[in-house]
Amino acid sequence: MRQALKNYFIPHAGNNFQPHVVHTKRTILYSAFFVGLKAMLFVVALAVPSQVYLHPDILGEQYRAIIELTNNLRLKNHRDTLAVAVKLNQSAETKVVDMARYEYFSHTGPNQRSLAYFLKQAGYQYSAAGENLALGFSDALSVMKAWEKSPTHFENLVDADFKEIGVGLVGGQYQGEPTIYIAQHFGAPAALTFNGGAAPPVVAGKKIADEPWVQIDTQNSHVFWQTAGDATILTVRAKIDGAVASAEARVDVNTIPMVRIGRTNIFAGQIAVPKPLSAFFLPALNLPVVTATDAAGGTVTQTVNWFNVPRFDPSLWTAYARARDFLGPITPIFSVSRNIFAVATIFFTAALALIVAYEFRREHHHLVGQTALMVVLLVGLWWF
Repeated sequence: MRQALKNYFIPHAGNNFQPHVVHTKRTILYSAFFVGLKAMLFVVALAVPSQVYLHPDILGEQYRAIIELTNNLRLKNHRDTLAVAVKLNQSAETKVVDMARYEYFSHTGPNQRSLAYFLKQAGYQYSAAGENLALGFSDALSVMKAWEKSPTHFENLVDADFKEIGVGLVGGQYQGEPTIYIAQHFGAPAALTFNGGAAPPVVAGKKIADEPWVQIDTQNSHVFWQTAGDATILTVRAKIDGAVASAEARVDVNTIPMVRIGRTNIFAGQIAVPKPLSAFFLPALNLPVVTATDAAGGTVTQTVNWFNVPRFDPSLWTAYARARDFLGPITPIFSVSRNIFAVATIFFTAALALIVAYEFRREHHHLVGQTALMVVLLVGLWWF
């Protein structure tokens, strides 16, 4: 038994300094096994129904990650971290439940309920408040990256006035497809009660002190898209009432100047962006923003809806990555497989070190090469 183990693992004269464990045929067999294991994981990931991602454990894990990533971002931008407020959790949860119930994605729903309504329902008295929304099966990190790319969302994430945070996540349907609705509510508690009066209004997280001279009609304002090869043509039409001096829309990082159509209260603009359509909806769906300025220089900012949201089937890699990242809280299959790849990597790295140590005297370059390739393969399988 001892001699057999020595022949299998230790280079020596008896095995011509070629451990049996790294013979070419065995190396090919090992490679096929590990690649097959990874392929099995891909099959499992692709077979997972979307409803699985609505599991409470998965949503709870994403909830904690969103709060942690938000506070990390604030520290990076020299802002105080936010405390979790029970009432803001309640308002955010009520918001996502409302979106799921009526299948909409907007700061103002079809029933005209906006952020102020949900804060009032939760009994949260505030001096400042804001809201970020996301839609889709993206993990917390992808959602945060999408919010960071959007100027209005990023402003909420790092706003120094906010002191507390709440997050709501719920599974539902959107345009007939299972999805996850996400709401992030920010606030600063009011120093004094409002004695039953209305709290200072908020619009998409932008605080306003007085009643604006212009009003953006979100129910009659939309952004339309049209593909043109690898580019996307974005057209915005917004109904804006009042003494409007200028208006513009912002989609992701793209600004669209808008002009009044005749003597109506309709403003429109269009640009062509050298990005594919998916760039505006993946990894998370973000809302366009319309800003109107009155003659006195005051501005009102309001999110508006896309006219329609296209459906994108995820790539094989995206589906696998989603399963790997989301299913960790409810199944160990992906963590166990990574451990298998990690142990195998350590084992074959040790075997490679022994071979190289004896290769100063023996010409077995094929063993060095194939074992090195095995290590590289295992590292890649572990990483992905």
